[in-house]
Amino acid sequence: MLPNFSRSLHLFRWTVVHLRPILNPFSFEKASGARYYRKISVRFAQLPPEVSIFNSPIKKIVEAFGEYQGITAEITISIGQAKKNNLKSETVVETIADIKNNKPFFKKAQVTLKESEDDKVEILDLIEEKLHDYIIFQLPTRQSLACEYVFQEMINRYRERRYDIIRILQRDG
Repeated sequence: MLPNFSRSLHLFRWTVVHLRPILNPFSFEKASGARYYRKISVRFAQLPPEVSIFNSPIKKIVEAFGEYQGITAEITISIGQAKKNNLKSETVVETIADIKNNKPFFKKAQVTLKESEDDKVEILDLIEEKLHDYIIFQLPTRQSLACEYVFQEMINRYRERRYDIIRILQRDG
């Protein structure tokens, strides 16, 4: 994690490299327009006593949260390991709208989705709006992971997403 959205790396005396996350201003639009939803995770804190600000089924969760008199809570709703199942789209879209309209009350909101059955799963961070990419490596027992292989997979992942990244950076530029 990079505190303050910026960290400098001093590789040599005369070279400084700044690492900053790429922010995705399209995260809510993309999350609302997805076809398949696999998981939604939210963390909220210091919610107002009036739960009428919510319109989605998260309203019932917040009401139950109040019964505990807790300060923070984190909820994950997923399909588990079932590859063919999906969360109910209408309900997830309603929840995404509630998150967008009440963003200060949420400390975390991530949606795991797919545009099509053949696409890779994508995780969208609705609060920090940072781009995330995950690469999963399956290692047989007693095998190691070569750094060259990891590096090549990172390059491949970038090549898959570079047009989206360029589009986002040009919009911010």
